[in-house]
Amino acid sequence: MQGKVRNIKRVATHIEWAMTIGNKEKLINHIEEMMSLCNEVKAGIMEEKKPNCDINVEVINEIPFLYKPILKKDYYEGTYLEDFGEQRSEDLKLSKAMNNHNKFWQSYEIIKGNIFGSVPKELLSEDSIRDLKRFGWDECTVNVIDVLERKCDFDEMIKFCESEYGKYVIVKEKSSEVEMILHYMMG
Repeated sequence: MQGKVRNIKRVATHIEWAMTIGNKEKLINHIEEMMSLCNEVKAGIMEEKKPNCDINVEVINEIPFLYKPILKKDYYEGTYLEDFGEQRSEDLKLSKAMNNHNKFWQSYEIIKGNIFGSVPKELLSEDSIRDLKRFGWDECTVNVIDVLERKCDFDEMIKFCESEYGKYVIVKEKSSEVEMILHYMMG
């Protein structure tokens, strides 16, 4: 990869030179070479990102949710998540949504994800929805995705979810032991 980046820098210098002397033929050749090198680098990056996970999934439902957004990029640093959890609980208590939130999430074993506060809207009263929105919760649609078959380890499944879905929670339904992915589709 470093060699290709050096070649891009070299070709950029040649492009500059060709522009300076006004040689259109050399300029076009160098631009084409630059585009080819950039495409090679891009393909290499895309290949690195692709998870090596053979997984068969099916969207089985689409549900409106409310979620509490994370407002920090490096949320694992310091006490952010602990403070976030306390504020989430306070929001749910004040909006009288705690019982419905807990009832929903107690049906699932949360395995991994990057959403740390959410609840289906259909479980909430209009007053609770209004209050949670006032506390900064946002609306989104969640695709409920059934994992029909997985031929990869869990770390590869996580990489798959990160590359395919972005915002997600991997859960296991306690009653059936079925793995599911909740894909949070945000505006």
